Amino acid sequence: MDRADFFSFIKKSVVDTVKEVSAPFIEDDLKKVDQMVDSLAGIKWLPAYGETLNNKIGYQDLYIQNRHLASYFDGEEVTVFDKVCPKCQTIVQWISYDRKLKCFGCDTSITVIDRQGDLQLKEYETKCENGIWFIGIL
Repeated sequence: MDRADFFSFIKKSVVDTVKEVSAPFIEDDLKKVDQMVDSLAGIKWLPAYGETLNNKIGYQDLYIQNRHLASYFDGEEVTVFDKVCPKCQTIVQWISYDRKLKCFGCDTSITVIDRQGDLQLKEYETKCENGIWFIGIL
C-alpha cells in the first residue's frame, strides 16, 4: 500500500465513522422537526388503543374522541375516513360487496380502495410506531 492509497483509506474510514456517529443525532432531530411541524399544523396524533387496525384486512368502524371514523386496511396501509357526510351531516354506511361508503341522505358514495366517487369524506393521516397505529386529527 503506497501513501496515496493509505490516505484514501484513512479519508474513507473517517467519513464512514462520522456518518455512523452522527446518524442517531440526525434521526432524533428529524423526529423533533416532524413533531414541531405537526404541532404547528394542529395535528394531534391519537393512538387507536384497543383497535387492531392491521390485524384484520378490510373495513372497521372506529369511535375516537367523539368522532365516527371508518378504517380500511388493504394489507399494507391503513386508510381512515371521517364517517359523517359533509353535505347532510348523516353517518355514512359501509357497503361491503362494493367496498364503498355510501350516504343515503344525499345519495353519494366513495370507493375506499381507489378513492373514487362523488362523496368527499375527510381523510386522516395514519402512522404506525412500535406496533401502535396513530391517527392524525386536526
